[in-house]
Amino acid sequence: MHQPEYREPESGVAALPWVRLHAAAAYRDMARALEEVPAVRVTVNFVPSLTAQLEALEKGVTDAYEVIARKRAADLDAAERDFMVARFFSVHWGRQIETRTRYRELAEKRRRTAHSPTSAAGFSARDLTDLVVLFHLCWLGFAARADEPAIKDLERKGAGFGEDEKLALLDLVRAQAGKVLPAWRALAERGQVELCCSPFYHPIVPLLIDTDVALRAMPEARLPFRFAFPEDARAQIERALSAHERAFGRRPSGMWPPEGSVSPEAVALYEQCGLRWLCTDEGVLWASFAGQAREALFTSHRLGGVELLFRDRELSDRIGFGYANAPAAASVKDFLARAQRTPPGGLCAVFLDGENAWEAFEDRGAPFLRALYAALAAQPGLRTRTITEALAERAPGRPLARLHSGSWIDSKFAIWIGDPDKNRAWEALAQARRACVDSPPALEHLLIAEGSDWFWWFGEPFHSAEDPIFDRLFRMRLQAAYRAAGLEPPTTLELPIGGTAPKPAQPPRRFVTPRLDGLVTSFYEWDGAGFWDIPRGSAMGESRPLLARIFYGFDRTHFYVRLDPPDADRKTTDPLCALHGTEVRLLLRAGERHLGVRVSVDAVALPLVEEYAPEPRELGHGTGFARVEILELGVALSTLGLSPRQPVELIVQVMSDGVALARYPRDGHLAFVVPDAQFEAENWSA
Repeated sequence: MHQPEYREPESGVAALPWVRLHAAAAYRDMARALEEVPAVRVTVNFVPSLTAQLEALEKGVTDAYEVIARKRAADLDAAERDFMVARFFSVHWGRQIETRTRYRELAEKRRRTAHSPTSAAGFSARDLTDLVVLFHLCWLGFAARADEPAIKDLERKGAGFGEDEKLALLDLVRAQAGKVLPAWRALAERGQVELCCSPFYHPIVPLLIDTDVALRAMPEARLPFRFAFPEDARAQIERALSAHERAFGRRPSGMWPPEGSVSPEAVALYEQCGLRWLCTDEGVLWASFAGQAREALFTSHRLGGVELLFRDRELSDRIGFGYANAPAAASVKDFLARAQRTPPGGLCAVFLDGENAWEAFEDRGAPFLRALYAALAAQPGLRTRTITEALAERAPGRPLARLHSGSWIDSKFAIWIGDPDKNRAWEALAQARRACVDSPPALEHLLIAEGSDWFWWFGEPFHSAEDPIFDRLFRMRLQAAYRAAGLEPPTTLELPIGGTAPKPAQPPRRFVTPRLDGLVTSFYEWDGAGFWDIPRGSAMGESRPLLARIFYGFDRTHFYVRLDPPDADRKTTDPLCALHGTEVRLLLRAGERHLGVRVSVDAVALPLVEEYAPEPRELGHGTGFARVEILELGVALSTLGLSPRQPVELIVQVMSDGVALARYPRDGHLAFVVPDAQFEAENWSA
């Protein structure tokens, strides 16, 4: 469970609402699911920067979203109205907006007014009140819904909410934060849960010790001027241990290093601070020594006096990114089958994000979690254990002669260093750290600025609508550090550090008739089609992207789609290797019709399906499909039953055994209008 420090240094108001909103959902829900199945034992990691903000919420601290939401809609100024329309659709599109008629109506209104001088053009006070209520209803999890009958009444009403109902709902959402920590303390006291933590503000500890450690896995990387403050890494760990003990009554035995980031120097520091175990990703294990059999994953390893556990990536990621779009029973069956491949007496380590995954699940994960925990409690041959329990039942782990320096993403640190924007942030941090080295009052601000989240969002590959907010919060902390040290902040901190943003989708602008051969034969073959460069992490949080770009277009008679894997332009032996064994689905919505085009990547069939309930109806087969370097397919517009001038929404899914591995876009859809005879004339440009 993790959130960075969102509070602004001077006002104390959180710039983003995610602590308050996740407290109304996953933080309570996961505790409730465990309360219902006492036989299941788990380890839960609370980052102290989250715990501190949960405690602050109980004391009345607010966030920018709540401040605006509590104002009467009729009294909002233009900037506040724009903010609300821009930000209050930050929920899972398919699970939340699509399932509520009024919310979808408001989303469509926003789409129509997106290019107006004000994004809130056309939104009445009634619209804005409904928007606030629907946004917060979507964030309430299954535990709150079970406890609060008023939620069901609001859902049943659906629209036309009053200001009094809005304020009551905001009070109800806020009240959930006070129930989170007591629930987890109770689970820990009865021995069902082991609570652990991470260094206080979630820094990449190996990089705090010495940023040059990144060169071990990235020898060609261009790094910033060296940052090396091991004393800050120690402070982050020691402060976390003390804060965790104050919050939960007991010092933790181990930690989840932020982002699974480890190095020999970092492990030694954790040991000096009294930690007995650490966890990271299996990729770090495989990079630590070559030629090791997979059985090495199913035991702990030991470096010095610290036990190291390496997570089963596939099993963890299937929960985190795959099972959300499959029935709970099928997902649990798949999970148990894979978990039982663990050798007798072995450890199967399943570690994943405790907050974001559940937004994509039915009922925020309630059916899946309940089915999974019930099955684990009853499954012969499998026992759930906390990490400390599992280690106590076994002999010390295998000695590890060499530990690779890396994280859970690609077994390196590229997500946090090496990009020009990330490097600028490190250099600004280093400049402030050296200037304020003798100022204890400045240290707290600097420790916050060392958190991993700021560097995650700078530069490539990850982007979100909140990029400018993260940039501003990082610079505000550095400015506050200078002022706390009695120094004037550099004027450069008034300027954004990040200089890039994800590109929006480009709609089709000319007819295209590509040769469907699966090859990148010519730039001009698809020139004029719509395209979208997929930001990394945009497909349900995938850690390794399956696709890099989507082209979509048409001529007078056919609709075409091209899917490019990340290595399509590198002439690798098999650019499509990550897609073997999967099925690609094109989901098209045209008015009330839902069409599906299904392609087995390893076959040649191209079945077209009308996705009617209760049974899909096969329409026939498509006109072309090929895959060599890329995937290309074409379908007759007449076969799809699409009419000229008809708006169409497009979603691309990658499936494996009925489980969605990726969805593009993660939220919303790509859009085009079926062409008529005037299409090229209307879209002509020199």
